[in-house]
Amino acid sequence: PRFAASGSNPVNQTGPTELRLNQGKLLVLRANGTREYQVHGQGVSASLSGAGRGAMGVEASGGELLMACLMGACRMTAGGGQDQLLQAGESISAVGGSHGAITSIPAGVLASWVELCDGCLPGG
Repeated sequence: PRFAASGSNPVNQTGPTELRLNQGKLLVLRANGTREYQVHGQGVSASLSGAGRGAMGVEASGGELLMACLMGACRMTAGGGQDQLLQAGESISAVGGSHGAITSIPAGVLASWVELCDGCLPGG
């Protein structure tokens, strides 16, 4: 299923928006503002943070959580509070509450998020 969150309403700019993803894909978009969006699953938290336009794709499958930082700044927090900070074009995965290394988003994965977004990302 498709789901998009937008932080364009300045009245709702307090505290993070928190979502849980047990299985499937979730595309989180922020048009502007500073609202933080957090997606929890597989023992970690993937966050869209910073200010301005931002987008992240999160996928949960088979005990693994994959996050693609598509636009802006992102963060993955594992158990014990270990943070990994990501910029647009970077990806990270987590299994069992521990995250792996930051890598570049593979071209095919990036293309699938751009397609899901239907033109809302640069190059889309």
